[in-house]
Amino acid sequence: MVSWKERLQLFLSVFKISKESALKILSLTGILILAILIRLFPVIKTGQCLIRAYDPYIQYYSSIFIEEKGLYEFLTSYDVQGWYPWLRAWKSLYIGLPLIGAILHIIVSLFGIVTNVMTVASLVPVLFGTISVLFIFLIARELKGDNAGLFAAFLAAFSPGIIQRNIAGFYDNEAIALFLMLGAIWLYIRGERGSITSSIFSGVFLGLLGWSWGAYKYLIYAYALYVLILIFLGRLSHTSVLNYITSVVLGIGMMILVPRNYGLLKSADVITPLAIVFLVTIIEFGRLFAVVTKSSPKEVYKKFGFISLIFVIVGTVFLFTTGMLSTIGGKFLSVINPILRESLPTFSSVSENQPSAWSVIFSGAFMAAILAPLGIYCLLERGGNEGIFFSLFLLTSYYFTSSIARFIVVGAAAMVIGAGIGIDFLLEPFALTLRGEWIVHHIRTIRERVGEAKLPRGEAVAAYALIGLILTMSVFHGIQSIEETAGYDISNDEYEVFQYLRTYADPSTVVLSWWDYGYRLRVLANVSVLVDNATTNSTQMGVVGSIFMLPEEKAVAIMKKYNVRYVVVYLVDLLKAIWMIKIAEKNAPMFGIKEAEYFDDTTGRYKVKFFQGLLWQLLAYGEDKRLVDSLIDRYGDEESRNQKELLDQISLKYIALSLRSSNDQVKLYEVIYRSGVSHMSINHVERDSEISVNINKSSYNRNILFLFFRGNINPLCSLVDIVSTDAPYIYH
Repeated sequence: MVSWKERLQLFLSVFKISKESALKILSLTGILILAILIRLFPVIKTGQCLIRAYDPYIQYYSSIFIEEKGLYEFLTSYDVQGWYPWLRAWKSLYIGLPLIGAILHIIVSLFGIVTNVMTVASLVPVLFGTISVLFIFLIARELKGDNAGLFAAFLAAFSPGIIQRNIAGFYDNEAIALFLMLGAIWLYIRGERGSITSSIFSGVFLGLLGWSWGAYKYLIYAYALYVLILIFLGRLSHTSVLNYITSVVLGIGMMILVPRNYGLLKSADVITPLAIVFLVTIIEFGRLFAVVTKSSPKEVYKKFGFISLIFVIVGTVFLFTTGMLSTIGGKFLSVINPILRESLPTFSSVSENQPSAWSVIFSGAFMAAILAPLGIYCLLERGGNEGIFFSLFLLTSYYFTSSIARFIVVGAAAMVIGAGIGIDFLLEPFALTLRGEWIVHHIRTIRERVGEAKLPRGEAVAAYALIGLILTMSVFHGIQSIEETAGYDISNDEYEVFQYLRTYADPSTVVLSWWDYGYRLRVLANVSVLVDNATTNSTQMGVVGSIFMLPEEKAVAIMKKYNVRYVVVYLVDLLKAIWMIKIAEKNAPMFGIKEAEYFDDTTGRYKVKFFQGLLWQLLAYGEDKRLVDSLIDRYGDEESRNQKELLDQISLKYIALSLRSSNDQVKLYEVIYRSGVSHMSINHVERDSEISVNINKSSYNRNILFLFFRGNINPLCSLVDIVSTDAPYIYH
């Protein structure tokens, strides 16, 4: 009788696969299945395919727009409901994710699978997040071997820092951007070994990354810094030059094809990497010239280097002085130097743009954050340019992750790769011991001559047990982290407000809220908003912040200029108010908001003037006196606490409460304009498929006639559509 082992060997022999290879394939397959399951946890938990966070809502709506109207319409038309009354060009968004979402939905429909865009949008992060785990395996395998790849992939499958950006429902740029970045890195490493095909595809991935996420700047600068290090170390080879030029030039060439990136060639963001292209080209010409003329390479480099340096300096000065070249973006500079972030309150008001404490990094990468440096040691000991490249990538990822919290998705990916390499490096000698092999030589006389080099078996068992414990802890840590955050973060309180607005408002109705809720109101409530999560108009954000900080009558006077009909406030806005104050002071100084008058930096509490502003009045109106007093005690300074009796007496003259949510977390108010409130008219005139927006800004003494545009999309998220096709999207 043939045993199952013999049958397996016979089966594998047909495909010429060794038992070891088959085991590795099965291991990788199991890891990928686990990666899928943990990323699907919100769907498994709730039974629904929804969207989480804030930014994904506009990505979701953009996918619908592209599928319904086409990519050309998306790149040439304007959203009249965003950034009212200024409008927003759809092309200002990165097109990578919404385009992929629309294409995937069309493909799924062609196969006869009936589903909606919401379901596809919810599952796209799972798909590309799992492929990212595969790329992590490939990178570690390329640098060290299969075992390192399996360790890295296993850690990546359960890494909270990676999962948080590719979990079901997180339909935002990082959902596909991490996949593109890791793919570009893997191909670039292969290009360092002479594969021109890999260099070409690395450029393609880099270009697609530039269509999808602003972090392409990090990767393109990492390439440039790596080449400069090779020049400094005297290790720049023909292969490295060809790999860099091919990847960077092709990548930038693809980036500038999309409207959002049309100005890149005038920006130092890409001019700097292109300058390095020029530099390495000069070096290559210098080498060729030295060979042809039989000159000293050192003398040739001096001459060519001096000429190129003069050319670069003169050219740069000319471009800057003529205004043809802009500096590196302020946001990117603030990530490099966090001190600059003080001057960017809009950017800093986003919690994920704050610097990371060690606890954030450790929670996101867990033990990989500690084991990754061992991988750097391994790669540098082995030598090779690709080891230098990945070590640079890993070290910079540590820095940028500490500088900006949202970078943990890239930092954690780099750390698990480094940890996988480090674990394999650590276990190599112990693996030989457990297999009964000798490190020096298997012949005893030779071992005795040079010294025996076999580790005690007990130490090998202990080393494997320790790594096994670390991997097991990583699994529990990952599962626990996902269980705590896997629920969809939109609440029933918000749904109640959105449903009310869908019933009693229309797309032209202007709703005021803090920018955090702009996308959700725009898409789920289908109304017009003054600000949203794009944070592209700092002045308007300052205006909105000022409205919330000013007393009711002054605030309503400004609201009337924007035809605001409804105001939405969240209880959590009490914590966000400090950023409203900072942004108002910096970006809308004409309204006189001063942080020193509203907030005490020493105690971290609000002053009396804050409690006289509109935001507090809306949050406290109609609430029980004990709750109002407790909030003043918690958030107010000593003077405010002493004036509680006056501050909790709230009466509204121009604003009426329309809806308070069931759990009192969200309130909706309607603005009632009475005589005596100055205003500026803003009229919407709609004729068939044409929309004209005429704005008479008397305060600026000029008229602005907004452009006409065709192809106005019907409310794609209408109540009828949602109830019939996306019912779980609105109803729990």
